Amino acid sequence: MKKTKSRQQEFSQQETQLIEQLRQHSAMMQRVQSIVEIALNVKGPLKTADEVEALLIEEMRQLGSTTIHHWAARAKERVSREFKQQDQMVLSRKKTLTWWCVFGKVEVRERLWCSPTQSYLRPVVLFPKIAHFWQNFPNRSPK
Repeated sequence: MKKTKSRQQEFSQQETQLIEQLRQHSAMMQRVQSIVEIALNVKGPLKTADEVEALLIEEMRQLGSTTIHHWAARAKERVSREFKQQDQMVLSRKKTLTWWCVFGKVEVRERLWCSPTQSYLRPVVLFPKIAHFWQNFPNRSPK
């Protein structure tokens, strides 16, 4: 009788990096796990293609929302750090910045900066190119 050797599968560097990144962002990992579970259809009764499509669309929306929240928070940290490096005299206060995208409402606790040369710097608006609502509609103006 032959013994079969159970070989442990080794992950590629890319797979290992992806796993580490997902571990750092547990909310994203949960969304990816949900998508895989939908694809494998291991829980509950067999679903129709329309049901699976609806579930996938909702999971993708939630993944997009989670991703955009992580991105906005990291952009805020990065730009704030850059302002501090440019000028040590910079002062700050916080304000909530809210915008809508295809994934829903996004809110970021924004840090507003004041310097001796500029009285009002909004790094989250400057960095990711977020515009005021009316700037997105050139033919309209606020009433």
